[in-house]
Amino acid sequence: MVMNKTKMNPSIPAPRTVLILDYNNVPTMLSGHSLLALLDHMDPSRYNAVVVFNRLCDAEQAVAQRGIQTVIIPYGGGSPLLRLWQYGRLPLALWSVLRRVKPAIIHANSDIAGRPAIALKCLTGSPVIVHIRNIGLTIRTAPFVLRADHFASVSIAARERSLPCNLLSRATIVWDGLDLSDYPVDGSMKQTAARRALGLPVDCLVVGMAARLSEQKGQRYFIKAAKEIAAMRSDVVFVHAGKVPNPHSDSAYERELGASSADICAAGRFRWLGYISPIADLWAAVDIAVLPACGPEAFGRVILEAMAMQRPVVSTFSGGPEEIIQDTETGRLVPQRDSGALTTAIAELLADPEERQRMGALARMVVEHFFSADLYARRIMDLYDNVLNI
Repeated sequence: MVMNKTKMNPSIPAPRTVLILDYNNVPTMLSGHSLLALLDHMDPSRYNAVVVFNRLCDAEQAVAQRGIQTVIIPYGGGSPLLRLWQYGRLPLALWSVLRRVKPAIIHANSDIAGRPAIALKCLTGSPVIVHIRNIGLTIRTAPFVLRADHFASVSIAARERSLPCNLLSRATIVWDGLDLSDYPVDGSMKQTAARRALGLPVDCLVVGMAARLSEQKGQRYFIKAAKEIAAMRSDVVFVHAGKVPNPHSDSAYERELGASSADICAAGRFRWLGYISPIADLWAAVDIAVLPACGPEAFGRVILEAMAMQRPVVSTFSGGPEEIIQDTETGRLVPQRDSGALTTAIAELLADPEERQRMGALARMVVEHFFSADLYARRIMDLYDNVLNI
């Protein structure tokens, strides 16, 4: 029998185990894409992963389907009594996992997941990396999260607006990455098919946005720009994906969006769509992508996704977008809460198809060179090495 010399060679270190803690507020796949990018491109000769989720969700199922060990330990949400019981048993449940897995390092994939990660650090001394994916830390989270050994920040903006000055040196910028095989570029035939699938006209220019319904995302200014451009041109349709505003919603902002867009929707110039998966189907259908954030934006994954589909992006000077978009090269950056500047930037791109094509082609190249999933995974593994002093 021929022995596998690689496996038997004691000079080659065995892969180290990383325990990844992930927290999901909802069961649908809204924030697990970066986790899957890491797991799909993790070098098995360096690291293997075990992932702990706080609930059964799409992300957990996707990880399990990849043959990666997952553990579900429920905590967060529900009644105060239920939360008290869940958090009371959480340390024991995590300790049980830790004894089985024996990880070399613990990676909290969000600041909320950092709370139980720090509890494990206190119990075992295992080094902890906390991923900063939002702007700012909550009062309940900060006392725990700030005790991490190191931080992986999704952007410079997230690092500088979330961590105190004395901890900035313990934070490494790791931009999210995309698996570009999920974003095929097939030209006009793909665009035509995508528009028909979404019920959009195939003979118009389409301007698209995708986001949760939140004042911070700036839908109010997207609608204003849509109305101004629709009054000037008859060949442009605007579309927003993520959620259709409910006129009976408890959210005043959601009701406002529905009411303010009613006339332009009735005229067939604006469409609200629900959550679209894969999101590449939306960006394949549009000519220009827009993210008019009017508050601090930690990163802006939708910007990357649109750029990967060769679409120029119009966004605002709001933090994360400034680290992705090269103004006048891969898109346009305008001041926050300025519907006039937003309208002008969109209108100028609509009037210049050659500029849209130039920007879109360069945008795809930028994603390939700086924001690929493979590069993202290598940066995370290098960070593991640095924390472990390998």
